[in-house]
Amino acid sequence: MLAMSATFQLPSTFTVGEFSTKPLIDVAQVRAHVVLLGLFFKLRKTVEAEGKDWVSYIRGAVDRFGEWAQKVDRESYKTPALDVAMVWHTYMLNPLTFARDAESMHCLKHLDGFPTVDLAKALSVNTITTGVTEATGPALPFGIDLIAAVQRQGGFIEKVDRLGWTANGFFDAVETANGLISGIARYHAFLDLLTAEPGIAGVPTMDIDLAWHTHQLMGETYRTDTEHLIGHAVDHDDDVDEAGGDEVMEEGFDATAAAWKARFGVAYESNGKE
Repeated sequence: MLAMSATFQLPSTFTVGEFSTKPLIDVAQVRAHVVLLGLFFKLRKTVEAEGKDWVSYIRGAVDRFGEWAQKVDRESYKTPALDVAMVWHTYMLNPLTFARDAESMHCLKHLDGFPTVDLAKALSVNTITTGVTEATGPALPFGIDLIAAVQRQGGFIEKVDRLGWTANGFFDAVETANGLISGIARYHAFLDLLTAEPGIAGVPTMDIDLAWHTHQLMGETYRTDTEHLIGHAVDHDDDVDEAGGDEVMEEGFDATAAAWKARFGVAYESNGKE
């Protein structure tokens, strides 16, 4: 008897708490996100291969992002350079900080939503270069240390690369495509878990985290979605492991795993082991 080899399909709706919702993200967005993570990873490797200091490069990229943000608007939007896109991407993964900053820095309002699919298409056709023009304008008073945040996000990107997810065509195979789709479904279950266990510090598995990050990149849409479904806009604290070490992360993961098993009756395991 031949094994079935059909690609999964996302259901038309998910249950999150008391609500039924259409999928909050789709496969195209997650796949495009992975493409961008691969480009950011290659940028770092290219910078380091040229003997440049990565932290110094990030510092310049943050300055260039600030200058670009003050010049660009949606009507005359131009694709940012890869290093600028990398900083913008990290900024969006701190959703409540970005929202607060956008209230005080009007130039950020039109950047409240990262065009993942469009940027993946536009940036993937360009040759990765590290030659840049230094920013000359005034620095913006960001409410987060974006240099440190980009470095922390680099750790996640390294994990994604080690899992092979950034390899060309990785998600073309039925098995891996189904793993990606399962991760999106599991992300909706993760949100449902947050409604049932409001005091839990939910620690996601890698596949859920990728989907969660993809949703966060939608900016105001993400904040509105989570406020509606969970009762408050859900922040993302990527500084938790630095603040409390691996022990805090392990305790949070164990608590999440126990709550997941109690609610859904299955083990809390990632489709990507890391």
